[in-house]
Amino acid sequence: MNADLLPPNGLLLRLAGAVSRAEERLRFPETAALGALGTLLVAVGGTLGGSPFDLRQAGAWFFGMASDSGPARVLGAVALYAGLVVSVVAWLQLVRLARSEPVRLRQLAVVFVAWVLPLVVAPPLFSRDAYSYAADGQMAAEGVSPYRYGPLVLADPSYVEKVSPIWQATPTPYGPLFVAIAEGDIDATGHGEVAAIELLRLEALAGVVLAGIAVADLAGRAGYRPHLAVTLAVLNPVTLYDLISPGHNDALMMGFLLAGLAVASRGKKVAGVLLCAVGAAIKAPALIGAVYIGWHWQPGPVPWRRRGAHVAAALGLAAVAIGVVSSGLGFGWSWVWNLGTPAIVHSVTTPTTAVSDLLSQVAGLVGLGGSGSVLLSFFRAVGLLAAAAACAWCLWRSRASNATWYAGLSMLAVAALSPTLQPWYVAWGVMAMAVLPGRGTQKLLMAVSAYMIVATIPDYEPLLSSVPVLGPAFAIAVAVLCALSPTDVPRQLAARLWRSASPSVRVPG
Repeated sequence: MNADLLPPNGLLLRLAGAVSRAEERLRFPETAALGALGTLLVAVGGTLGGSPFDLRQAGAWFFGMASDSGPARVLGAVALYAGLVVSVVAWLQLVRLARSEPVRLRQLAVVFVAWVLPLVVAPPLFSRDAYSYAADGQMAAEGVSPYRYGPLVLADPSYVEKVSPIWQATPTPYGPLFVAIAEGDIDATGHGEVAAIELLRLEALAGVVLAGIAVADLAGRAGYRPHLAVTLAVLNPVTLYDLISPGHNDALMMGFLLAGLAVASRGKKVAGVLLCAVGAAIKAPALIGAVYIGWHWQPGPVPWRRRGAHVAAALGLAAVAIGVVSSGLGFGWSWVWNLGTPAIVHSVTTPTTAVSDLLSQVAGLVGLGGSGSVLLSFFRAVGLLAAAAACAWCLWRSRASNATWYAGLSMLAVAALSPTLQPWYVAWGVMAMAVLPGRGTQKLLMAVSAYMIVATIPDYEPLLSSVPVLGPAFAIAVAVLCALSPTDVPRQLAARLWRSASPSVRVPG
């Protein structure tokens, strides 16, 4: 061909760039559809009668969960596990797209609706806490204090049977505002347990939406890309499967906490503290937000003693607000004594528990014996001290411009080093740290989220218990691969999965 007929190099580069951008736009809807397929598979796997993820109890949900046939159980397991894998791959690809092109928040809102819809129709998955919430609401509606008694005191056994056995005789550790919300849902549905649980889950969904709005605002004000922050925080599989699907009240707590931090960043400190107090009246960790607002009450360099005084004032204001709510609802401060209730769970996914169990097994192998409970108490105490030290360090290092990020890191440390670690606790730190989505933060959040999705899988804890070394090694390997793999890997996996699901559509790459 005549060289004179070839376009100049600059034009070639522009054409190549246009093609590349077209491919990126092409991949966005396919990635969105892939994620929707993932949540649909999870919802189907959890709804099939006899699947290994339902309660196998009559009346546990509006539909499904009827039979206990072998084929249904196998099909349910295959669909759910495949859906989790597809969801994680789609999310990783969406993160890649969000950091390589300016995806609009409106587009992400549509994706969020598509991904969430199957989960709010299906029964609560991966946790039975929503049934505990309904039982607490029923107790309050009957005039029985859920801060003194467990659901076993209820006359209607249908409320008790669906609650996890470990919580049936245990008073609730949640704040008075949340108990009042649960009571209101029970009354609004005419004491219909399943309908009340769906209302609780829609309220958790509202909490995630509020958190997403706050995350976008905080990221934009800090000079970061709001669409990337929202992708990391709201479309994260941990948010979908550990907050929204089971309807955990942590979603509402995080919504008010992040809204408080966003309002405070605009100079409205008192309003920010009050919003964090509302979150703490649902679940106590939201007070961390009030601490950070107090610490950065005044701009610029401020002596640490004055900062401490501002923190004390912020916590005092939050305590007054919570006290007014508690007294107004007739609960008083009795709920504070139940805050340590979650520690009764012996979870081998908790770092302090895992170290304690491992050393106890090693001691038994070498003939030293010893008390496992003593070791557990020791390492739990060490974990709490380490968490306090980590929180103090984060507070000291923080600046007004990155306060939310450090608040998230504090919450991540509290979740990891507390006596009991649950996957939805990790969502606290993930959602807050997403407001400053630098490359290091992205890798950390991707690794932590990938590990928590593995930990969410039913029967994962028995796997860890039976294989004390290989089980954690497998989950850690998944996390490291997701965080450190080349950025092309998620795209290639997503493309292959899409081609498998829709052979007639060609995805570039």
